[in-house]
Amino acid sequence: MKICMFVRSLPPHAVGGLEYHTQKLTEGLARCGQEISIITTAHPEGKEYEKVNGVDIYYCPKSKPGRYSFNWWKESVKTFETLHQQKNFDLVHSQSAGAYYFLRRGLNKKYNLPVVVTLHGTSLNEIRTKLKIPFDLRSKISLLKNIYTYLFWDRFYLRAADMVIATSDQQLELIKKFYPVKAENLSLVYNGIDTDLFRPEKTSDIKKGDEFIILAVARLKKEKGIQNIIRALPELLKKISRVKLLIIGEGEYQPELQRLAEKLSVADRVSFLGFVPYNQLPEYYNLADIFVNPTIRENGYDLTIISAMACGKPAVCSRIGSVPTVITDGVDGFLYPKNNLSLLREIIIKLRENPQLRDSVGKNARNKAVGKFSVTGMIQKTIAVYEKVLRRAKKNGL
Repeated sequence: MKICMFVRSLPPHAVGGLEYHTQKLTEGLARCGQEISIITTAHPEGKEYEKVNGVDIYYCPKSKPGRYSFNWWKESVKTFETLHQQKNFDLVHSQSAGAYYFLRRGLNKKYNLPVVVTLHGTSLNEIRTKLKIPFDLRSKISLLKNIYTYLFWDRFYLRAADMVIATSDQQLELIKKFYPVKAENLSLVYNGIDTDLFRPEKTSDIKKGDEFIILAVARLKKEKGIQNIIRALPELLKKISRVKLLIIGEGEYQPELQRLAEKLSVADRVSFLGFVPYNQLPEYYNLADIFVNPTIRENGYDLTIISAMACGKPAVCSRIGSVPTVITDGVDGFLYPKNNLSLLREIIIKLRENPQLRDSVGKNARNKAVGKFSVTGMIQKTIAVYEKVLRRAKKNGL
């Protein structure tokens, strides 16, 4: 199959779930013999083309790197039409709204090409999140944009797609309820990670001695909820003296988090490690005793949760959005109501005092990650979706 994929951001633009998913999916598809071409926004260093692990990547030079913009919409379809003349694609795959303008221009009908959309999050969940956090002018403007996007963008391009891939059980139900997508145009494919890279291993000489290590990995934004685990530390330290919180990630909220740690007199118990290269992350997951994801954002599950589980670590996470797709509470991880610091502390103390519980939950977590959330499974199920859509298109005379 010859697949053209539209996506606004790749690893050269940013480090996150969308970028990781697209990279691993396309490289895996290429290994399976599919011909993959990606159209994306401008490269930060000005490249217009590169081939990476069998995947052709075309950067639209007049667009903003990693951002949707008018130039992106215009240049992406222009690039597509040039490439289609050369490659004669079989199918278009849009990561979230990447191919919005392709559909708006009706190019799917012009070229008789079926379109698959993988939905990584929804504007509806963004609206729900922003309605529950304190408002400032910036968040009000962002909320209005999300409302507009939900009403006039999302509903259009999801209805126009031949197949919409949901990445969690909760997202699947939300699409059925609030979006104009027919049941036969919905598929469920879980996002996956490399469970060979992320696996239980003994830690190196950075091992912590007898400290109890709590790890958080996230972009440092308010909605990621890292402030909650910092707020939980003062009372937690009264019960567990040797606790260390490691925070991996960067973002505009870091200065506020550092001030909070200082204010609560726990700065010596918190280490901000900044950016850590992807291939080095397993070492930190294996270093930790537990992983915490205290997000207050209603959206898809973070791949960091699955990464911790694949390394055999108990993950303690907010019960919010699609997180329950990943964790069965008390079996392969722990869930608590978002912002409930008392229960968060209670779970952490229980795990600190019961190494056998940590081990058993960690083993269950590893088994679930391998069985349900592997990159291999994600690739195979995506190919099955492509084949289903193409069979249906052929039957319907596309």
